[in-house]
Amino acid sequence: MLSANFYITEFLASNSGGLQDGDGDTPDWIELFNAGASTADLSGYHLTDDRADLTKWAFPAGDGHRPCLNDGRRR
Repeated sequence: MLSANFYITEFLASNSGGLQDGDGDTPDWIELFNAGASTADLSGYHLTDDRADLTKWAFPAGDGHRPCLNDGRRR
């Protein structure tokens, strides 16, 4: 169980020219805010929009600040 307290604070569901991934593509993205007092590693947690694929997008390991790009490449 996480001791952090996460909120989705921003998302972009149709990125047509904003934040780019490492390949120059502009995938959808979300921003999470941890309102808790401690850091948390989200590896092992997932996001999905498909009930048949509950592990569609895995959070990368680490507790640092980074964009969460949903580019389908699972990195």
